Amino acid sequence: MPAKIISSDSGLCLKTPNGDGSSYILYNSAELLDAISDITSELDPSWKSRRMEAAATRRQIRDEIYEAVVEKGMIIRAAIRVQRSPEGQWGVSSVSSAVAAPGWGPTLYDAVMFLEGGLTADRSEVSRRAAGVWRKYRDRSDITAKPFDDVEDPKTPDPSDDAVMHPGGLENPLNWAYFKSEAPILAGLVDNHESMSRTLRDYGINLDDHAGTLFVRRYTY
Repeated sequence: MPAKIISSDSGLCLKTPNGDGSSYILYNSAELLDAISDITSELDPSWKSRRMEAAATRRQIRDEIYEAVVEKGMIIRAAIRVQRSPEGQWGVSSVSSAVAAPGWGPTLYDAVMFLEGGLTADRSEVSRRAAGVWRKYRDRSDITAKPFDDVEDPKTPDPSDDAVMHPGGLENPLNWAYFKSEAPILAGLVDNHESMSRTLRDYGINLDDHAGTLFVRRYTY
């Protein structure tokens, strides 16, 4: 399935990692704000200034967001956690965990591939669904693919292409690095998240916690 065509005014936001093991998260700000409004719209506007009420309300909001994300499949469209390569494998990051609602996986894969300067499959274990994603990337005309060299039995003198290989050699699309040269809407989606970041902080909403639960429970790629 190709990446969805989306615009920066679609209400979608892209959270990027903070360098602390957090994830790329594509989410819908309108659904997030609706969930907050459902709880706060009936409250006295001064609720934030009353410490005990504010704490209780924020806990309720966090619980509602958790239910919307984890139980109802709302708000978060897709999330990817990457592991950066210290050396070899053409310098690209590998996908260590990924999750997506149906149809949204390729959209975030494309974004992360561009932002990370390249991407490859996890070097130890890949699900059947994820293997299908990489197979499609090798066939796409807008993607550049570069083959790996087996780090255990290298055939080239340059170590920059060395990587742990999956079975099947270069016939296996998991043994390639993939690069995307452009993703024009990304700046708008990242800006959208920056506009939402204060709201997330104000209500104590940690999207990475919810994404972590989704990595275990839902649509794993």
